[in-house]
Order: sequence, then structure tokens, then C-alpha cells
Amino acid sequence: MNFIVALVFYNINKDFAITNLAVGRFQILPISSLDGSNALEFLGVSKNTRFIISIITAFFFAFIGFMVLIYSKYNFSILAISVYLIFVSLTCK
Repeated sequence: MNFIVALVFYNINKDFAITNLAVGRFQILPISSLDGSNALEFLGVSKNTRFIISIITAFFFAFIGFMVLIYSKYNFSILAISVYLIFVSLTCK
């Protein structure tokens, strides 16, 4: 839905469209409480496999977050999101 909204509003307000694309990309991550996990469930992926994919994705974001923090010296936003994703992945099993 975010992708459709982004296409509709692209010519009207590009910042709004870009924000919707970012939210849409975040939602399709295969994390337990996000839509990507529901898509995997629809495709028939088992619950344990979805949990493993969720944990791997969350820790990948943690790695990216640490790298951004090291190189930028102040930007910890991705690291904070990854902590949330790890917490959600571990509590939604």
C-alpha cells in the first residue's frame, strides 16, 4: 500500500512519496511483527524458519547500525531500530 501511495503522490509532494517508500521497504522486512513475516507465512515457510530469518535480519541491521555509528560518530538511528527489531524478534516467537 505504501508503494501505491508513493506513486500517487510523487508529482504532488516528493518528500511524502519518499517517506512512504521508506516505510514500505521497512514493512517488508521478514521480522516477526512486520508484514514481511506474514508474507513468508503465506508462502508456507515454517514458524521456526521465519524466526531464524527474523533473527538474522535483525542482527544484520545491528551490524549495519554499528558500521554507521563507527563511521559517522553520531548517527545511531539504525542501531536503535535494530535493537527494537531484535527485541521484537525474540519476544514474538
